[in-house]
Amino acid sequence: MFDRKQLETVLRLHEKSYELLKWVKSALKQGTISFSVLHTATDSTLAAAEWIQRHLANLPSIARPEAIEVPQFSRLFVSFLQTSFDLSANTQVRTTTKSCCCGFCATIQMGPNLVPRTPSKRDFKTAVELKQFYLQRLATDFQITKSGEVIAKVLADSNFKTELSMATWGAELVRRSQFASQGEAVLALWREFAWKDNNPIRDFTIKPSLILNAEQAIAQRLKEFANT
Repeated sequence: MFDRKQLETVLRLHEKSYELLKWVKSALKQGTISFSVLHTATDSTLAAAEWIQRHLANLPSIARPEAIEVPQFSRLFVSFLQTSFDLSANTQVRTTTKSCCCGFCATIQMGPNLVPRTPSKRDFKTAVELKQFYLQRLATDFQITKSGEVIAKVLADSNFKTELSMATWGAELVRRSQFASQGEAVLALWREFAWKDNNPIRDFTIKPSLILNAEQAIAQRLKEFANT
């Protein structure tokens, strides 16, 4: 089950990740940010944490985490970049001895050339597996026996498709903030509830209450199937 406070924090930092990318794109065009510090770490999250900490005072408040949140925010920001964006076609990648060329810095310097990624059929297939893992954890929390049969019924219930995608996405976002990302499958989950007819739902904003309500509905459905 979700911890409301933790979920609220993660969603807030997720929104700041998007705002940070927008700020980076603008700052790159203006030439107001530096990548002169060379990172020896191969871990993109560690490099991101150092870069964000160094620029923290200059970041706009809408894109700036609290100092204590930098490690968590860095994991979310790196996952956001790797999961949701690709380089646009015909982008010319240029390197210079004056700039850091680690994985994180190389990606972030391409900010103006990053375009939204389109999840593949394989990503949507993996998203189904993530839903199964999420349901299994929920079933364990409620000590539901014969969980395999119950989970199969919930997955097949079209009435809860949106709620399941949303709750699973929320669970994976929390995981991203802690240590890991499931890659493009998370983007596939997002498309299942934040998009309609192959387009983003206008003015859609993900809120903690939406995810918490989705989980509550799914938990109730699990219990109902378990008792039939």
